[in-house]
Amino acid sequence: MAALTFFILRAKSSWTLLIKQTLVPLSAILLITLAAMGYYFQRCTGSALRTPYAVNQQTYQLVPHFPWQAITSTRVYRHTVMERFYSGWPVERYHEARNHPAMDLLVKAIKGGLFFLGPALFLP
Repeated sequence: MAALTFFILRAKSSWTLLIKQTLVPLSAILLITLAAMGYYFQRCTGSALRTPYAVNQQTYQLVPHFPWQAITSTRVYRHTVMERFYSGWPVERYHEARNHPAMDLLVKAIKGGLFFLGPALFLP
């Protein structure tokens, strides 16, 4: 993106030079990356468009992404460690967010502010 911006801002560069030196290499890199990811997804999940993360979420996750959605039916886990991992803390957080939405939003705002702004910029 920086190279593209540099060539656009330069007055004496022509569009053919811009296309040859930036857009063609960027397109090639993008296509190679998409092909490699599609191959990896195909080998892992059986579909080039389905990510391993999506398979994991569908297989094990009980709690939905948003608190207004209902918890899915109970899953069958083969190991107690997996069951404790997926049905312990995430389910507790889900119930806290569902029962106390204002407190949940406040905690998330404070955590986000501390992370993105840092303690020095967060204080008045």
